[in-house]
Amino acid sequence: MPQLGCHIHVGMPKTGTSSIQSTFAKNPDPRFRYAPFPNANHSTLCAVCFEKRPEANRVNQLLGLSRADAIERRRSMLRRLSNQMDKVVQDPNIQAVLLSGERLSNAVKANVETHQKMRDFFGRWCDDFKIYGYARPLGTLLASDFQQRIQTGHAVKIDLDFYYPNYRQKFEKFDQVYGRENVSIRRFHRGDLVGGDVVQDFATQIGADVPEHAILRENQSLSLEGTAVLFTMARAGRIQDTDQATAEKNAKLVLALKRISGQKLAFCPDAIARVAEKNADDLKWTEARIGASLSDAKSKGTVIRQESELFEIAADVLNTKIQEADSSDEGAPRAEQIAGWLREDLEKVTAAQVH
Repeated sequence: MPQLGCHIHVGMPKTGTSSIQSTFAKNPDPRFRYAPFPNANHSTLCAVCFEKRPEANRVNQLLGLSRADAIERRRSMLRRLSNQMDKVVQDPNIQAVLLSGERLSNAVKANVETHQKMRDFFGRWCDDFKIYGYARPLGTLLASDFQQRIQTGHAVKIDLDFYYPNYRQKFEKFDQVYGRENVSIRRFHRGDLVGGDVVQDFATQIGADVPEHAILRENQSLSLEGTAVLFTMARAGRIQDTDQATAEKNAKLVLALKRISGQKLAFCPDAIARVAEKNADDLKWTEARIGASLSDAKSKGTVIRQESELFEIAADVLNTKIQEADSSDEGAPRAEQIAGWLREDLEKVTAAQVH
């Protein structure tokens, strides 16, 4: 008989998700068991096991899996997860199982059908589902999402309309699948969060006891300077999303660039206001749903209005502080190598601008 609660943290992206995952994957409160699966981010679990076309998700594509192979991988993962959940439910001290993945709030790929399948699967062990999400205000979200997408070569121009998150598509499906009374969506704003910290806030919501020393804060952001270097490389075609080896190489480069200190990226308030006006109905629904505004009071950081400004900043980094990217981590590119790549890429993008 089902006897566990199931707490599902659904993102959205760029709302401290990595910190929540890293902290709770250590199971700091024995009453709450983080879903027993190797990866702390359950986005892949959702994509592989419950989405309609598993062969279309990025992880399986990077592995080069056919539809038949992706379906077999799904069966294997579900068998392993079932066996592990059978063990969890036998422990009388565990009150609830936890899952977390920003892909769970994906506006398109993780749709109503996906969550119905996920609910029905975990319903074999769990009889009480609670959903937790965080909505980040538009201005800071656009800047953070832009930085995130560059890391896989998916952002090669400043197009704020492209980065608009479609809040309602992300969150409304949870009300439909789990019931609105079981879904908590809060604004990702320091003044709204318990202790000004999203990990503490999530722990408080589910009733977990997580001491301060157990909180792991992850996923350091790129500075404006690091962003400018990475954007230049993406525009030049150096950052690709073709296979697993390339993805791992990109990740090591990004970690090196996160060592570059500097300013914070912000986009032009007028441009953000234009995007907000274009999506007024979506914002109105979301703000009513969470009971808070998603407008930023003002841009905090150095405002970037056009792509050429990023190329200029990258050129300045090359001349002044590229050595900050130096790392002794195994497999990480050295600063001299990054400088060589950047020099080539600046020449390439500058030539393209002239023509």
